[in-house]
Parts: sequence; C-alpha cells; structure tokens
Amino acid sequence: MAHRCANLRQLIDDRAPAHPDSETLHSITRSLMDDRSVLLVAPRPFDRDLPWQLAAKTGCRPVLVVSQSDTRLAERAEALAESCGLIACHMRSGLPEQSLTTMADGLGAGRWDCAFVSVRHLADPGVMAAARAFTPRLVVIEDADRLPMPGPACDPAYQRAALLARDAGCVLTSSEVASEQTLAEIERQMAPHRPRVYHVGDDLRGLRLVAHLTASSAQKDTRLLGLLDDAPRRVVVFAADAEEAERLRSIIEGERGLPSLDLSAVRRGEIEGALRRFREGGARVLIATAPLNRRFDLPEIPLVISYSLPSCLETLHRQASLAGGTDATAVLMADPAEQPRLEEEASRAAPEVGHILGIHQAVAQDGDLNFTLLRDITGLSSEALQIGIEFLIAAGALEVQARADEEIVARCGPRPNGAALERYAREADRLRRTRVSMVEPLLDFARTRRCRRAFLAEALGYPLTPGGCRCDRCRPAPEPLAPVRTAGYRIFAGPLVGWALSLWRGHDDGPPPTGAALMALRLGESGSNGAAERLAWLLVRRMRNSSAYRHMDLIVPLPPLDGAAEDDGALQLATALSRLTGLAVAPMLHRKNAQPRREGRASREANDAAGVAVVNVADAEQIRGQRIVLLANIFRLDAEAEKMAAALLRAGAAKVRLLAVLWITPRPSSGPGSS
Repeated sequence: MAHRCANLRQLIDDRAPAHPDSETLHSITRSLMDDRSVLLVAPRPFDRDLPWQLAAKTGCRPVLVVSQSDTRLAERAEALAESCGLIACHMRSGLPEQSLTTMADGLGAGRWDCAFVSVRHLADPGVMAAARAFTPRLVVIEDADRLPMPGPACDPAYQRAALLARDAGCVLTSSEVASEQTLAEIERQMAPHRPRVYHVGDDLRGLRLVAHLTASSAQKDTRLLGLLDDAPRRVVVFAADAEEAERLRSIIEGERGLPSLDLSAVRRGEIEGALRRFREGGARVLIATAPLNRRFDLPEIPLVISYSLPSCLETLHRQASLAGGTDATAVLMADPAEQPRLEEEASRAAPEVGHILGIHQAVAQDGDLNFTLLRDITGLSSEALQIGIEFLIAAGALEVQARADEEIVARCGPRPNGAALERYAREADRLRRTRVSMVEPLLDFARTRRCRRAFLAEALGYPLTPGGCRCDRCRPAPEPLAPVRTAGYRIFAGPLVGWALSLWRGHDDGPPPTGAALMALRLGESGSNGAAERLAWLLVRRMRNSSAYRHMDLIVPLPPLDGAAEDDGALQLATALSRLTGLAVAPMLHRKNAQPRREGRASREANDAAGVAVVNVADAEQIRGQRIVLLANIFRLDAEAEKMAAALLRAGAAKVRLLAVLWITPRPSSGPGSS
C-alpha cells in the first residue's frame, strides 16, 4: 500500500505539478483507493477527472463513468488511452443485445479498464443490465448538480445511477458548483455510502466580477455595444432564449460589424464545428442560451457577458467561470423588470399533470420521437420534458427501447394511475416553489454593496480563498476631489444644451484652482493616476440625473487645442467615462493644420477661431444617426463647443448633448452656480 501511495504522489506531481490543491486531490484519490465514497465539488473537468483516473491507474478498476450527457463520450474514451493508458469503451442505447453482453463480459474479465455511459441511456434496460453485469469497483457520477433532482417521484435518472453505485466498492460523485440545498440532495441520494465532501479550488479568484443595474432593453444594448467596442478577441454573451440571441446577433453584426455566432441556431451535430470556428477566430462573439459544456475544447475567453438574468446563482457562476486569462472579466446586466419573467419560467420548471398525459399520448401515436418535436407538441422546456419522460418511465407508462439525449424510441404502457399522478403533482409543486425562491438572490447579487465574490461563495457554500478579488465592489473607491468642491452647472452654447461639472473653492478655502492645477489633477501629474476616473464618476452621476443624456450612443471628445494627442485630456476622460457608462468612445473630431496658441487674454478669441475653423469629422458613416455626448475636458463658455456640435450634426448625427468640466471662482456671497 505504501508503494502504491508513493506512485500516486508521483502521478499527481507529474499531471498537476503547479496545482494549488494537489494535497486535496491526493486525499480524494486515497479515499477512493480505500473504498470510500467522495462528493467532490470542483469547477474544472480536470480537477473532477484526475482523482478517479489516477485511482484507476493505480489499481482501483474497473471504473464506470456515468455522465449527464452522451456528448463526446466516445472521444473521451479514446483520449483516456493517450492520457492515462487506460483502455475504455462507450456504452450506448440502441446497440444489439449481443454487443452489450460482449462488452459487459469484456469489462468483467478485465479486458477494459473503464466504461462511459450517459445517465439518459440507462433508461434502456439493455444498457442498464450491461452496466450492472460487470460490477464496477468504482462508480463515477459526473455533474450530479446538473441532473434535475426535484425528488424521487419526478426524476429517477439520478436514482438509476445511485442503483449502480450500491453495487460498487466506492463512489465519486462530482459537482461543478452546488448550493447547500443541492449538496444536501446529493448526500441524501448517496446516504448509504456516507460520502466525504471535498471542495477543490476555483472560487473565481482573480476574475473581475461586475454587475450593472439597467432600466431598459435600450440601456442594456448600449452597454453591451460599449463593452464590445473595447472587447478582446473573443467574447461570450449569454442570452435568455433563442429569440433574444438572434436579436443580439443582428445588433452586434449590424451596428458594430463583429462576426458573431448564435449557438442556439446551430444543430446538435454541428456544435463542434461551430465552436472550432470560434476557436480559430472566424467568429469573435459567441452567443449562447445555456451554460457551455466545459468538456468542449474552449479557448481562453477574456470577457463573458450575461445579458439577461440567468435562472439561478449556480448558473451565473457557471457562466462567469468561463472567463479566463490575466485580465478576465464577467459582467452581469441585471434589469429588475426581468424578475416576473424568471418567476414565470421557474413556475414552469416541472410539467403539469396534463402535460404528462400529453407526452404519453404523443409517444403512443409515434413511438420514435425526437425531443424537438416533443417540445413543439407540448410547449415544454427541455428540462421539463426530461422530467415528464423520467416520471412516465418510473411509472411503467413508457418502455424504453432506445434512448439518447435528444431522441427516444419507446412503447407506451398503461396511463399512470391517479395515486401516482397525485404524488407527482406534489413533488412538481415543491420543485416550482424551490425554483421561484432562487430568483431573488440573483437580484441581491446585483444590488449588493459587499464583495460579489464573497457573496457567491457564501450563497453557494464553497470556501473563499483570501485576497485576489477584483470585483467592482472591492476595487478602491475613487478619492474625493477635496478640497475642490463640486456642483452641477447647466450651460447653453448657442443651440447646444448640456451640463458641466463645476469645480470651485471659496475665498476662505485658499486660491481658486487654475487651469494648470485642474490639468494636473485630471492627468495625474501629482502621482494620482485615477484622477480622470474620479472626474468620470462625478460626470456619470450628472448623466444619470438628467433626462438630456438618456439613450445616448457615443461619446465624442473634443480634440486637444494644440494637436498633441499624448496630452489629450478629453480623450482620457472619455475613456474613463466609457468604462462606467458602457457607451463607446469615438474620437471623430480633428483639427487640421492647427495654429500655434498665442499667449494672453487678448488672443483668446483668435485662438478659438483658428482652432474651430479647421475642425474635421473623421468618419461620417460611424456617427450617422447616432446620439452623441460631446465631452469637453475644460469648458470656457465660448463658441468652440457650438462649432464642434455643428460639424457633427452636418455629418449626420441625430442629436448632440454637451458634457463638460467647468471651473469657476464664486464671490464670497455667491452660490456655487455663479461664474
């Protein structure tokens, strides 16, 4: 035994040399080798697969791996030989009985080390008999938290896997992330084995978590396009349904010209090819309506955007944890108006008794059905349809002849009796209430003022690694502009209307800020690199409080007076404002052949006239029809902003609103609005 443990340690060091939880993985593998059961909560397939693969390689075999889906099981069986030297096969529904018997005999005789099977295929009596025939030493139940588990009357898929586990020496039940309620359900099902619970590492450490509370679909679209303007090479956007996914694809491609891929419109057999296109850069934005299977070979994704509220915090965690890289970000756009939609969807999580009878009738009319047709006939979601089918199988109303993730071949038995339907109705009602209760924590996550990473860890019941948080609640708060005071100041420049952020000091507070002091404050010359962002925080407050800035599309900064781009304070301020509002920055205005600035107050009008006379709009196509925020870093109440706005309107802009920074020196008796 000591020799085997020494080999095990060497194997872990070889396969996960830099893994922060290698000691935990070693303990899990030791438990499996000692015929103990384990409940493993880990976000990555590598962490969940490594313990049982090493246990099998060290002698704890044969192994039966029960997966949630049949996707890529054949490929995984082939890859196991390369990575671990273990010979594996893939059992599936629809094979001749002789083939399944031969496969089970080969497993029992030790000719194969491992067998993969989908939990849905276990509904086929032939597959279930073959799986039990070779009496595995270790049973692995993957992604148990993703199996619908409202109770034994609604979904016996998990019970079929648990039945296999009762015959095994040890069991490894894995979960990507699970709330306390889900873990309790898994432990209840595995009660005879009394599993040891282990958590392995990823608590979103190093990931920047951001939540934006939005008030309308238009505001969400503006934020989305703003994020995509500065987005990295690959982005994943999660939508609520296929209709919303198609609309987002149209907006992204139509308004930004970014090649996008709507995964909800891709046929099941073509998903791998579509993801290959995304990996190779043929599509920059991937739009999905469900969490992506981590077992797909996904590239590093720097930005993940949850455009609509998902169904629960566990789904949000799965979506966010797809983001990876040195500066990865996960953004949630939370509209409180979506709460009724989520609660209505949750109330349909389990089918009604009438739907159950409708499924039975549909199968009776045509015993060979795919789930797309069943969804069209019943109007049920995929999850609700699976629950209804599992209930009919458990009640003896369906006799499965072949089963896959998206199709079923079955013969109808007698309709379920009244007592069985009544039990089902109680369990289904419990599931609906549970799902509805999961909606409010999503909005709490969006509204919270504490660390978002800690909020998720506490809600989902996994340990939090200290430090390393980059969420929008934990980053340092902007320092105040003290001793400079601030106020809003409505300004008019000819027909142009807008607001300025007024900065001033009273005479009792020392000398007023000069232009040079304001430039130093904004550009961070005194060592404060966040000065532009502090000003942007104050500007965005003004934008939110004024109806003049609702539904804007672009921020266009005024060009620098002397043409020196490296000292472009307006562009620096616009970039900081874009990060807070989600609006794109378009530096469209340029001064051609700008004249050198002349010193002295007498030359001020001449300088302004020279600078404005040669203004040019760089790309009229990009601003045509757009609603523009014209941003001035220092506004002096002259004709410059009016001339700049006129140039934008001539180029086709739909609307221009001015937003500026203004410094004033009030008299001792004057209010902050005096100039």
